[in-house]
Amino acid sequence: MFPIVVENNLGEKELMALNKIVLNKNRWLMPVMIAIIAVCGLLIYLVERQITAELIWCACVVVLCTLWVYVFAPLITKHSVKKQQARLGERRVTAEIYEDRFHFTVSGDNFNGDETVNFSSLLSVTETDEYFFAFFHKLAAHIIDKSNLSPDEIGTVRVVLQNAVAPKKYKMRCKP
Repeated sequence: MFPIVVENNLGEKELMALNKIVLNKNRWLMPVMIAIIAVCGLLIYLVERQITAELIWCACVVVLCTLWVYVFAPLITKHSVKKQQARLGERRVTAEIYEDRFHFTVSGDNFNGDETVNFSSLLSVTETDEYFFAFFHKLAAHIIDKSNLSPDEIGTVRVVLQNAVAPKKYKMRCKP
């Protein structure tokens, strides 16, 4: 049963999927901040009963924050992923999944390496239809491609990872 071995090609598609998950982790924060600034602007208008410089500044900040979150940040991320992919090339990752740890072997055009990571250092896990993202850092994760696993292996990996993190730290963005 163990280890479960998964062979992945880590390319632009996988990195874009990871960046989408990372960008969405704190995506709720900016709309809250935009709403607070908008309410402040409304209060300024209600008190002053005229359009003031402070109100115009509030409106500008709301527009700029909205553009940053929904336009510029995704574009910068996409450009960054493409640049990283061009620099590093295609990478082959072999993940061995045990009951209490991962062992990753990475090989690429310019580098080779391996790493063993205990589940005790696992911060969170996000599961999508195509991947498991095992976060060992707030903004970085190891990617496990589900397409290379049988349905039984997917179920086993899911249970192992669910047991490795607190219930609130396991996010399912797919149907089980």
